[in-house]
Amino acid sequence: MLIALVSSCLLLAAASTNTIGASRWRKAPITLTLSESLFSAQANIRSGSSVEEAAVQAAAVWQRACDIDLRLDRSNVRSVSPANRGDAVNLITIAATAENLALFDAGDIGTAAVTRVFRDRRGYIVEADIVLNPYAQFSSDGTYGTFDLQTVLSHEIGHLLGLRHSEIRGALMFPVIDRNTFGGISVEAGRNLSMADIASVRSLYPDRGETACCGSVAIRLTGSARALAGGTAWLTDASGKLIAATQIEGTRSAEIAGVPEGNYELYYDGPLGGASVGMAGSVEVRTGVSTAVQLRSLPPRRSVTVDLIGTNGVLGETAVGTVRNSALTMWISGQGLDATQVRFDFGTPYITVDGSFARNVDHSDVGGAVIVNITVAPDAPAGLYTLYVVPSDGSISAIPGALVVEPR
Repeated sequence: MLIALVSSCLLLAAASTNTIGASRWRKAPITLTLSESLFSAQANIRSGSSVEEAAVQAAAVWQRACDIDLRLDRSNVRSVSPANRGDAVNLITIAATAENLALFDAGDIGTAAVTRVFRDRRGYIVEADIVLNPYAQFSSDGTYGTFDLQTVLSHEIGHLLGLRHSEIRGALMFPVIDRNTFGGISVEAGRNLSMADIASVRSLYPDRGETACCGSVAIRLTGSARALAGGTAWLTDASGKLIAATQIEGTRSAEIAGVPEGNYELYYDGPLGGASVGMAGSVEVRTGVSTAVQLRSLPPRRSVTVDLIGTNGVLGETAVGTVRNSALTMWISGQGLDATQVRFDFGTPYITVDGSFARNVDHSDVGGAVIVNITVAPDAPAGLYTLYVVPSDGSISAIPGALVVEPR
């Protein structure tokens, strides 16, 4: 018996349905079959876009990260497999057939793609089909207002491999992918895996050879800490860069796996509107070892909630991108946010916030926001950094992975 599950990748802030569990393929190699519909002349893939190269590179980012063998093939098949049975073809298609269009609302241009995953009775993935939205616009050259083809394919291949959406804003597996614009993260940076993505896929496909790299952190929840369910736990290295994370799904335990050997700081918080950020202290991760951490108490309820961030007055859910040796003005909005009553920090000496500049501003979409000036040091390590907002009562709110320092 096959079980079909569907996940979508959205542009807008609407809730995305992600029912793909953390399962994996048992057999390798995995062949991805490109439908000829991707190569036929059509309006929604910009002329001149290199579809096959985008697919090759999208697969390559995952192969470089973990022990997985992905191969490409082509076929005249155009339609996704029916939900009740697979056809043993891992299809990537954009054809506007009835079967494919049924996965999208009529005229929907905000959903970039949908992946349907088939599992056997033991939970192993045996097939996955990716449908690029026939209503949406794609390109491989960064054309304004289009979805970047390679980024979308990389995200959906992540689902094909068994990954769920990430809670980390700057991760490739974050559920929201922006169209190409003049803000946010650059096209090049958006195509790459973050450390959080790499840890997630390595947790499913660990390298069992001589180059095995990773350990894990097993978090046990007791007492009032069980109310952290629905929140997030994340690890940062000595530079303050985010390395790995997990959603705290249950009331008893959580695990951050695929973590490189090293010493990290463990942070955690409750679901939106719940417990503020807590710090469990230093955690040593060793290769092949599961390090146990017990959380016994719940941090105080957050008095400020931050949700949207951006630049140039444009607020959204996705991370803000910048480069080393740069300065930018970040816009931040949320509930109870007042520039005169909070302090902003990124948990790293490489990124400083000019507290004297922070001020409240009007915003037509959300009513009000706070703007702050940020400076990134010339030697800042590339990666994701977390925005911490500390009000006068000492409770801490955070957006993990809010700022991406790009390597260029």
